[in-house]
Amino acid sequence: MRHPFMSLTCVAATMLLALTSAAAEPQTRLPHTWAFELENDTFGGTDEGYTNGARLSSTGDIDDDMPRWSRLFLHGPFRNICDAEGSDPDTCYHTRFGSSLVQTMYSPARLGTRANLPHDRPYGGWLFTGLTTYFSRGSVQHTIELDGGVIGPHSYAEQTQKAIHTSPIAKRAVYPLGWHHQMGDEAAVNARYEIQRSVEILHLGERRILDFVPSAGGTLGNVMGYANGGATLRLGTNITEFVTSGIAPTGATEIVLPEVYVFAGASARIMGWNIFLSGNNTESERHLGMERLVYDRTTGIVVR
Repeated sequence: MRHPFMSLTCVAATMLLALTSAAAEPQTRLPHTWAFELENDTFGGTDEGYTNGARLSSTGDIDDDMPRWSRLFLHGPFRNICDAEGSDPDTCYHTRFGSSLVQTMYSPARLGTRANLPHDRPYGGWLFTGLTTYFSRGSVQHTIELDGGVIGPHSYAEQTQKAIHTSPIAKRAVYPLGWHHQMGDEAAVNARYEIQRSVEILHLGERRILDFVPSAGGTLGNVMGYANGGATLRLGTNITEFVTSGIAPTGATEIVLPEVYVFAGASARIMGWNIFLSGNNTESERHLGMERLVYDRTTGIVVR
């Protein structure tokens, strides 16, 4: 059992590689980007809990093909969209849309046993697609995301972890022996909201080199439910206005020059439920208590 004030999701390195479309676009449009992101707790010297996450994402300006579910928000607080007829450039929201393919993986602390571990979290994975809309104005960005996919054997988390643990990059990793106790297949849907504000601390000429980005939000669905808040400190060159929040697509920021920065962040979550702690297989009932207040720390590097 982890102490709530020492709980670490050791996402120690997030490598973001974005390819910007070279096609000629009007000046009012931001470039289309592709990104690959990887999180793994072995970067922080552990191999348990949330142990691996990978996301391939695509983000671009919203056009006439804007998803219908995104259009619902145009009749609410984000109805003042830039480039719309009569929009005020000083108060309008710039809007982008992202889609992604994601796999996340969870495992107990003891990987080297075939026994069922009812007092530890179960083996489990989640393979899902995410649809994200970003509404940004000035130094503030709102993110709304809908995720849907499958938890269980058809997430192929077992195959991913075993492949990683037999690869040269994980020579000291323990081979997982308990995946036959993993959670059963189940449809999984979650919704996420986040607001973040970028506060510039230091710049060199017109280039931002140090900033502070507080954020708050929450998640709701049959996978997990929680409210969260935190902040990230970034140091580098050509830092753009917004940060990625763990496994999340690139936000609504134009990349004009190569961007490189290191970051360190901390966040807290008030947990309501988490299927990767309770499990979904009645044949292997969990007896694992859930900490209601959980802290995370993240460090890493972004290159794009």
